Amino acid sequence: MPTNGNTPILDLQYNVDYDIEILGYKTGENNYGPWHFYQLRYNGEKYGHFAQPVLHEKLSRYNRGDRITIQKQQTEKDGYEWIVNGYTHKQEPAPVPITSTWDERTHDIHRQVCLKVAVMSFPASDRSWEAGVVDELKRRTNSLMTVLEGVQDDLPF
Repeated sequence: MPTNGNTPILDLQYNVDYDIEILGYKTGENNYGPWHFYQLRYNGEKYGHFAQPVLHEKLSRYNRGDRITIQKQQTEKDGYEWIVNGYTHKQEPAPVPITSTWDERTHDIHRQVCLKVAVMSFPASDRSWEAGVVDELKRRTNSLMTVLEGVQDDLPF
């Protein structure tokens, strides 16, 4: 199966019932528009799945911890329809977004890139950096991490 970092991506095949548990949900937007990423448990293993808008609309009725069955039912002329069955055992709104889907390696790469961009945003100088400059560097790096991952991160320096 394809993977996104260390999280395998669940590729839903036609006319197969997938009994899954919703573990979490995250949404965002990129150059192609909005995306909806679900963390799922299938056959005892954790997977991720980027839900298309129609599937997301159906999955948004369920909550984290709900067990449901998804089927990508093939229709005439190479089309398909999403069949989602199950029940929600909570009276909460849509699944609770998870704070991060990044593995540690990817998260560390993001920190490095944000630190590099923050350093490049300062004018070139031969002088050593004072405490105020280091504090501003931390602030800019944390701001870039928030933009990139959507969560605040305390840097180890």
